[in-house]
Amino acid sequence: MFVCLHALLLLSVTVCAENSTLKYATSFLKRFGYLNASSNAISSIDMALVEFQERYNLPVTGTLNTDTMNMMNKPRCSVGDNNYAIHSKWNKTTLSWYFPQAVSNPVYIHLAEDAFVRWEKISNLKFKRVIIPSSKPDITITVVSNNHSFRASCQGTSKCPFNFDGPGKVLAHAYYPGVNDCIEIHLDANERWYAGNGRAPDGEANFLAVLLHEIGHTLGLEHSNSDSSIMYPWYQQDVTSFDDDDKKAMSRLYGQTEAPTSMSTAPVTQTILSKNRIYLPTTPAIKNICLLQYPDFMFLATSPQFPNYRMYVGSDKYLWKFDLNEMRLPQHPELITDYLPKELRFTQVSHVFQNSEGHLITVSNNRYYDASFPNLQLQKSFMFPSIPTRTKINALFQTNSGQTYLLYNDNSYIEFNEAGDVLNRGPINDLFPGIPNKITSAFRYTDGFIYFFQNNTYYKYSEYTRKVVAAGTFSWGLFGIPCPEDGLLKQLKTLLNKIVTIYE
Repeated sequence: MFVCLHALLLLSVTVCAENSTLKYATSFLKRFGYLNASSNAISSIDMALVEFQERYNLPVTGTLNTDTMNMMNKPRCSVGDNNYAIHSKWNKTTLSWYFPQAVSNPVYIHLAEDAFVRWEKISNLKFKRVIIPSSKPDITITVVSNNHSFRASCQGTSKCPFNFDGPGKVLAHAYYPGVNDCIEIHLDANERWYAGNGRAPDGEANFLAVLLHEIGHTLGLEHSNSDSSIMYPWYQQDVTSFDDDDKKAMSRLYGQTEAPTSMSTAPVTQTILSKNRIYLPTTPAIKNICLLQYPDFMFLATSPQFPNYRMYVGSDKYLWKFDLNEMRLPQHPELITDYLPKELRFTQVSHVFQNSEGHLITVSNNRYYDASFPNLQLQKSFMFPSIPTRTKINALFQTNSGQTYLLYNDNSYIEFNEAGDVLNRGPINDLFPGIPNKITSAFRYTDGFIYFFQNNTYYKYSEYTRKVVAAGTFSWGLFGIPCPEDGLLKQLKTLLNKIVTIYE
């Protein structure tokens, strides 16, 4: 009897613990924007967990595994996890800040000054501290308790809707520009704040790292998926410098910072022959598209500005344009960096397609970009599903019927709409039978078929019959490019391959 009672008690404790964990996770997912506030359906929770796990590079199971719970329990910002993006911005370039509770503590004043100086260095903004404000300062920093209100001298006396939860977990939050003439940063008074340099000791929160993050929100930045970013929602105790995501977001909001000018001469292109290796000139080593074994990416584009479809072929740093109606061999390529919008000219492009609105959707370093075509101005209209920074993107394309698919991590897909909503996800072969894993690119051609590439192997796929109708070694003849199969070009290609082999 005692054994049975003991077993029942253990079972009861286990069930209660599991229910408590699920309740906490559900609350977390709702609080940070992964789950609708009114949804408690298991299927909805599972999908929210998948999104959260993918976003932060966790094992994707759709269940509450240990890694997921550990991540949820880490100290973080209480601002929700929207797509890393640009929010509203200030319409002036000189901003005042006020930290009333630190007036008598020079250590924290010094750290706050340091934080604003760091943001000043990567932007065109200037910050000035006010000690006794004669009018509303632009940014007010306050240290507050769990249930707290705004300051009367800033956002008013009403209650702040975001409560703190005691030591650990949520450490701070901030508001975006445009909420008020004055916006506030709230720091949790119950935390043990570390005011030194370098990594904070266990159990303490790095004041400088947290304040840098919250200032980013007050300037208009949302959360980043990059764990090296100041704007990563989980505070990194030793991250107090900006990564490329932070700098690019600030540039898009407030313009490029002015770089020092210097006199320079045009670089001299030369060929140097060494004992072991040939160094080729900086102009394209292969100017003729027929010498390429296969492309890095291909896409079709059309516009009212020109009457015919064009096919664009990208390989390494170069881009070829091919008029499909004239059926002429593309002559000289141009540098991709000369073709892209200026914001992308220092990035590596991996996938491009033209969507149903005529915009070019581009993937570069796992970031998405939407550019109008053919003038190539960056837009903000197209929304993308959130994916983890380290996700490997295999392909991005749109079908004849308008569905947009992202193939990633060699074996998975996401279907999403132009609002960025995920409509479906799963293994690639479930959606595209006969298409292998580890695809390197894909594009839809004018014949209505989707071409999947695995380096120099192609798979011609019909979305209507859901079958591979042809497969084999890549050939430019598949797309009407009139390359000779034999003759001087083929001999030259063989010779170049031999030269590379000899001097590797």
